Amino acid sequence: MTSPLSTEHLQDELDSLYADASVLGHSLLQMGRGGTNAWARSVAPQILHWAARGWVCVDDGHTIRRVTDPGPRTLRPEEHLLFQLVFTDKDDRTPRGTASFVPRYKHEQQVATWRHLDRPVRRATEEELRQAGCSWANLVSVRNRVRIAGFVTFYPGLSGTLAIAAAAGAEMSPAVAVSTAFASGVGALVAAAAPTTDWFLTEKGRTLRDRSRSYADRLRQLLDRDDPLPPDQPSLTFYEQALPLAMVHGIGWQWEERLREHHALDTTRSTVLGAPAVPELSSLGMTIAHTISPTKPPTVDSGGGGG
Repeated sequence: MTSPLSTEHLQDELDSLYADASVLGHSLLQMGRGGTNAWARSVAPQILHWAARGWVCVDDGHTIRRVTDPGPRTLRPEEHLLFQLVFTDKDDRTPRGTASFVPRYKHEQQVATWRHLDRPVRRATEEELRQAGCSWANLVSVRNRVRIAGFVTFYPGLSGTLAIAAAAGAEMSPAVAVSTAFASGVGALVAAAAPTTDWFLTEKGRTLRDRSRSYADRLRQLLDRDDPLPPDQPSLTFYEQALPLAMVHGIGWQWEERLREHHALDTTRSTVLGAPAVPELSSLGMTIAHTISPTKPPTVDSGGGGG
């Protein structure tokens, strides 16, 4: 019987998770109340998943180079769409061999040069999860509609309540007052607190989400102890291939450090992500995310923007 923390056992479960959903799909299942910034952070793990399989190469801290096109028979629809968008010029629609995520600024605000990766890829991922039986609706799209409906219910109800209350001498029937206040309260609750993608998951989707979380807990157990895996090729391959899922669950920095430490135990082993020459992958992940959904302008002291 193999140990739950053996290379073989960990690799088998990782392969099973990747067989059930793409890295994009796992990210969406974990989104909850997250918005555009949370989704933007899922693109880099998917690209690194390709790198771990030798389909793309990380040339530097900003550039991804295509090595081969795995094609639609190998990739899920949302993966194939993302692959095509990354390696196609968005202006003249011509194929290209590299994709640059160098930050660009305008008036000290970073420009979302890769925003076009957001909506189409997210919707393709939503549809793939729905067709796989993991959700009964397109997760983020329907959640956003529910949130909008809450605001539409809340603000007219609140405005009506305040207007009637402020009208001097105006009489308001109890029924009108109660219904208006109730509509405001329900709308506020839906708009501010309730919407989460978990609402729209099926039992299959919740099971897959929970399996991914449970697996992430096992990865954390590995990080909390001295490296228990032998310095052989299967262990190094596992560390590389688990990095995207670790990034999905917020432990990418720690996992990347463990990957490099493990590679250093025997540098004669083949690696595509763990070599010292490979740039910091977690930093690359944030760089990619900020070109899709910038968070804030650089400070004057940071020197950002090259101005």
